[in-house]
Amino acid sequence: MTEPSALFKLRASAERNIRSVLSLVRLAEAQARPEPSTNVFLEWRSMDQLGVPKIDDQHRALVNLINRFHTVLVIQRDRSAANEIFNHFIHSVRNHFSYEESVLVEQRCPGYQAHFDQHSDAIAEVQDLYRQFKGGTLSASVLLVCLRNWMIDHTCASDRRHAGWMHTHGLGRG
Repeated sequence: MTEPSALFKLRASAERNIRSVLSLVRLAEAQARPEPSTNVFLEWRSMDQLGVPKIDDQHRALVNLINRFHTVLVIQRDRSAANEIFNHFIHSVRNHFSYEESVLVEQRCPGYQAHFDQHSDAIAEVQDLYRQFKGGTLSASVLLVCLRNWMIDHTCASDRRHAGWMHTHGLGRG
C-alpha cells in the first residue's frame, strides 16, 4: 500500500502535468486571439479586481511587471534587464503570496492550506518556465503567454474563490 505522502506527491505531480497541458491549450487559444488594441501585453481590467484593495493593488503591480518584462524581452530585446525584471517579479509574487496567506490565516478562511499549496506550486512552475527559457528550450513568446495565463488564472479563478470570504470578514469593498 502506498504511503499518504507518496500519494500526495503523485497527486501534486499529476496536477502540475494537467496545469502544463492546460497552459499549452490556453497558449493555442491566446495565439488565435488578437492582442488588445491598447498594445499592452496583459490588460488590467476593472472586472479583474476582487474588491480587496491591497490584493488588487498587488495584482495590478504584478500585471505591470509582466507588461514591463514583455516590453524589455520582446521589444527591446534586453535579456539583462529582462532578468532583473523577472527576479523582481518573483520577489513580488512571493511578497504577494505571503500577504495573501497571512490574511487567509488571520481570517480563518476555509481551504487556505490548499491555496498555500497552489502558491508553492506556482512559484516552482514559474521559475521552471524561466529556467527552460534561459536554457533555450522555451521561447520568449511561450514564456510570456504562460505568465499571462498564470496571472489570469491566479486572479480570476484561484483568488476569486476566497474573495467572498474576505469581503464578509471586512477586507473588501463588496
